Order: sequence, then C-alpha cells, then structure tokens
Amino acid sequence: PNVDHGNGKRTRKPPAWHKDYDFAEENHGAYFSCADYVEQSPITKEEAMARTDSEKWKAAIQEELDSHKKYNTWNVVPRPEKRKVIDSKWVFKVKTNMDGTAERYKARLVAKGFQSSDYKETYSPVAKLTTFRVLMSIANHYDYEIVQMDVKTAFLNGTLEEEIYMNLPEDMYDSNLVCKLGKSIYGLKQSPKNWNTRFNVFMEKEGFQNSKHDTCLYIRNSENSVLYVLLYVDDIIILGNNKTSLGQFQNKLKSEFEMTVLDNINYLGLIVERNRESCEMKIHQTKYLQEVMNKFNMSNCKGISTPIDKGLNLDRAQSEEGITT
Repeated sequence: PNVDHGNGKRTRKPPAWHKDYDFAEENHGAYFSCADYVEQSPITKEEAMARTDSEKWKAAIQEELDSHKKYNTWNVVPRPEKRKVIDSKWVFKVKTNMDGTAERYKARLVAKGFQSSDYKETYSPVAKLTTFRVLMSIANHYDYEIVQMDVKTAFLNGTLEEEIYMNLPEDMYDSNLVCKLGKSIYGLKQSPKNWNTRFNVFMEKEGFQNSKHDTCLYIRNSENSVLYVLLYVDDIIILGNNKTSLGQFQNKLKSEFEMTVLDNINYLGLIVERNRESCEMKIHQTKYLQEVMNKFNMSNCKGISTPIDKGLNLDRAQSEEGITT
C-alpha cells in the first residue's frame, strides 16, 4: 500500500510550560531575563519538589503563603457565576551572594494577569539608570551616607480597586471555591501602579517631593540635612549628609512597610564598591558576568582581540584612504 510520509517536516509545538507566560504576539518567545536563565531556578513546583534542595523550596513556599495571610490578600468565596476566574502560578528564584553562593530561596505566587481584562491604568514609572549614576557620584563626592533597603512583598501593599477572582493555588484547588482578591497580587497588570501610588502617598506625607527629571527620585531638604530616595519597584536607595536624619527615615519606612536592609549596594545587578577614605567608588557587574561565563562553560576561556590582527598599526593616511581587503 502507498504510505504518505508527508513532507518530512514536523509540526513544532511550544513547551507545555509556555502557557504560564504572556507573549508579545504569536510565535514570540516568553519574556525571560538572562539573569534568571543563568541562575537555573526551577520553573515549576514539581521541579522544585524533585530537587535535592526541596526542603528550602518548601520553606520558601510557606513563607510566601504566610505573607498573603498577613496582608489578607484574598478571601475564599464560592465560585461566582458568569465571572472570569484567572489562574495562578508559583515562580521560584535563587538569590545569590556576590561570590555566587545561594543567599535566599524565594517562592512567589503570581496571578496570570494576562488572562484578565479587569484593569484600567497600568503605567508605573521606574528609576532611570542615569539618575542612579548621578546619585552615586554625588554620594562619593560629598561623602554622603548610602543605604539600600528592600520592601518585602511590596505589591501586596497596594489596594485593588477592581473585583478579580483567582483559582486557589496548586494543591489547594477546589472547583467550588475561588480567591476574591483584595490586594494587588504579583502578576496583575495594575499591581505595579497600585504599589507606586501607595509609596507616593507615604513619601508626600513624609515631606518629600518628586524630582522634575525623574519621578522615582524623591528629595527632602531641611535646615541641616538633605535626603535623596530612589525607588525601583521594591528596591530603595537612600543617601544623605546626616546620618541621624537618614536613620530616622529608615525607621519610618520600617514602621510603614516590611523592610530589609541590605549589606551591599546592588542595584539591578550593578555592584557598588566604595572606599570612603580614598574617595573612590567602583560600579561593576563582575558577579553577573561570571555567572554567564560559568553557564556556558567559558570561565577558563582565553580572551582575544578580533577582528583586527595583533600588531596592526594604522596611520592617518590609511584611515583617510580606507583599507581594502
């Protein structure tokens, strides 16, 4: 009998876990950062539980659930009729120290906000990299104090105005029950804006004003002190000329939000090394670059200069005439 072998081409389908991510448009890959890829964090809960460090992931999951309970993120209610109910997903990440060792295991329960259309405004500003560099220059020149703080589960501080329902997390699913969200859980499109609005209200109450050049830079001048506060989502960098005033503001932040004080300045992967005695500051990405090299087995590779040949000298006449090959 005649057998139709087709044209020899296989129909390629995306991996099953792609369903958990939003896509820019059809046939585009999901949004990933290279840093996440390098760290080799588990993608699914099943993968996390199958690893040798599963106990640490279990502890991270419980910590996340405790945070939702503390903030009253949702109420469990009967499944509503004729209402869209979105799904949720666990996201895992290993936060590393400067030497590459694991510092913290983080698990985050996120809503699949791309399944929902219940939102109005979603825009939320982020600090400019130029602003960060200028602030570091000011701090180094005038010998200002610098402190970096992290807001734990920052988005849960934002109040949700829309009525949104979400299925219960994995291992808790019930076809008759859902979560009615009351806080801006991670994954919702409006969550960054709601958190930014919440932080703005607090900063205005504390007497800060937004910079005209960067709305994520807050400035407060008083008779004896000046404070600069830079916000990038949940990372906060504070610098000022008065250690007492800076400490008092730190305490205000801690009383308003659950905060963590970081030992080193690490801003979006940029590591700041400072020597106050010699008035020197260095900003680099050595840790991230080393992670990339290790991931692709290039940590012991030899650097070469290409495409110019070693020893090639160019004079002005050659540059004006051009070089032919």
